[in-house]
Amino acid sequence: MSEGFSHGFGEFDTNRRLVAWMREYNESRPAEQRLVFHGFDAAMEMMSAPSPRSYLEFARDHLGIDLGLAGLVGDDERWSRTEAILDPAMSVGATAEAETLRSIADDMLTAFYVRAPELIAATSRAEWIRAKAHLTAGLGLLRYHRQSAKRLEQSARVAGLSAIRDALMAQNLLEIRDIEARRGATLVFAHNLHLKRGPSYMRLGDMDINWSGAGAILASLLGEQCGQPGPQRRHRPRRARAGHPRGHPAEPHHHMGADEGRLGHGGPHAHRHHAGARLLPPRRGDPRRG
Repeated sequence: MSEGFSHGFGEFDTNRRLVAWMREYNESRPAEQRLVFHGFDAAMEMMSAPSPRSYLEFARDHLGIDLGLAGLVGDDERWSRTEAILDPAMSVGATAEAETLRSIADDMLTAFYVRAPELIAATSRAEWIRAKAHLTAGLGLLRYHRQSAKRLEQSARVAGLSAIRDALMAQNLLEIRDIEARRGATLVFAHNLHLKRGPSYMRLGDMDINWSGAGAILASLLGEQCGQPGPQRRHRPRRARAGHPRGHPAEPHHHMGADEGRLGHGGPHAHRHHAGARLLPPRRGDPRRG
């Protein structure tokens, strides 16, 4: 609970009881019927965002390549400090080292697919997915830091940061859904601004921030497969169960928007639920902490 949730959410009694209930629920069920808690958000806030080092190193280690990243990343604190996000001049995102890291991460992503048969045979499909999700998180952080380095009018700069965060959320949801599609529906939980089907808007001080949230991105990609907001749905699955080890990415269908939505074609046999609520990619374990 201390490592799996960002923002101190692991200390909330309701969250602790939810995880305890899920553990108890899963104990008496076979793997294909167990609940899984996926995190699909990333550690990208307007006040700070972490270093990509641990995520890139996790992916590198899975690939088994001899690649030193510490020299390029430098001190993690220079990435995570508040000034690195608030002040473009203090951002690391546009440095030559950051550009090199993005190129390396892109090459590693290609290697994950080129070597997929070998890597999965040596470990498992679940481990391949977990390691790739770390890499996806690292790439997302590099892009986020690159946006923070852009010398734009402040509202445009913040809107860009919000857009990059939600784009990664949408990508994660598509990948989660891809993994879980054969097992039933997916319950998604996040703030309205992330899941609404239309444009998102936020007033921040004297700034008007407009961007497309994950819900709007998914609605445009999936069309009628995205239905009404979760609170309006009438169908209730007979039982809840979820997919594979947490930290895997998805593709929404059916009932999406407002505070919660279900991903995947529901139908009378849709039993699988997943929840994601502003979760960090884990440092060394699962990529989207949850």
